[in-house]
Amino acid sequence: MIVTLTQAARMHLDTLREERRADRTQEHYGYVHDLYIRYLSERLHREPTLADLTLEHARAYLEWLRTTHRSPRWGGTTQGHSDSSIAYHGVVLRRWGVLIADMWEEKFPAGPPLQKLRVPRVVRKIPETLSVEQIELLVTLASTTQNRLRDQALILMLWDTGCRVSELCGLLVADLELATAATDGQVLVLGKGRKQRFVGFGLRCSRAIAAYLRSDERGPRDRQGKRPESPWLFLGHPGRQITPGAVLAMLATLRAKAGMQERLYPHKLRHSFGTQQAAAGLNAFQLQAQLGHATLAMTQRYVHLADTDLRRSYRSLADKSKPARPPSGASRSA
Repeated sequence: MIVTLTQAARMHLDTLREERRADRTQEHYGYVHDLYIRYLSERLHREPTLADLTLEHARAYLEWLRTTHRSPRWGGTTQGHSDSSIAYHGVVLRRWGVLIADMWEEKFPAGPPLQKLRVPRVVRKIPETLSVEQIELLVTLASTTQNRLRDQALILMLWDTGCRVSELCGLLVADLELATAATDGQVLVLGKGRKQRFVGFGLRCSRAIAAYLRSDERGPRDRQGKRPESPWLFLGHPGRQITPGAVLAMLATLRAKAGMQERLYPHKLRHSFGTQQAAAGLNAFQLQAQLGHATLAMTQRYVHLADTDLRRSYRSLADKSKPARPPSGASRSA
């Protein structure tokens, strides 16, 4: 029986689902599968099969990525992938090869076919961050948007918790506990690999969320003054869960209003949280719990180890900071 790589790709994704890997991980793996299969189909002028998962083809594919293919990340305007992107594709192919060798041992007696595939060595970059003043300016400018209460609460939540944008979009009102004068707020987050964790946030963020939850931005009221309730904390349209794309578009609007030259994206606020909390005294283990990192090595980019309790050493940077003044000429817009 001839097994196509398309069939093998479906099996790989099925395995990822069984392992409860994150939706975005499944999406990214699926993209690599599809691109490699399309590349081989054009190279071979036929449907590729298991026998075509070879070092020769895989090396040619990575070279094609480096020199020819236009990455979709920036709208297909850039020819050639970065070393980190090529390395990711190579790692996915190697893991795919391991699965295939396990499932069809008789076809691969020498073991996984791509175990010797070399990928570029990637030097981890220092995370890009925003200053406290820049974030305060974004919070201030959010008051000029059409969904001003939502946007202010959203930026404060990203900054005060270090959530990933996908985690923020999945937050539920029922899992929210707002802060008081005596205790920090917290919310249950569904992170990578569908792992749950609680993250803390401060009083200023809580007040912004409370104002948003009371507002008509969440939907029109009926004749009795009641508004349809949505389980999602942040909404893109009344009753609908906000999407990462909508958050990115909102930040793009604020970036233009602020006159920022550097890139602005949700993960930059996560990096800012990590570096600023490290400076405030949160140690690596505590910050790892807040950020939901799988390994401590990922967290150590931000902190040096310290010996303090999470609840005691957590400090809301948003609560400590002073709101910024908007630049002259900023006005409310859609």
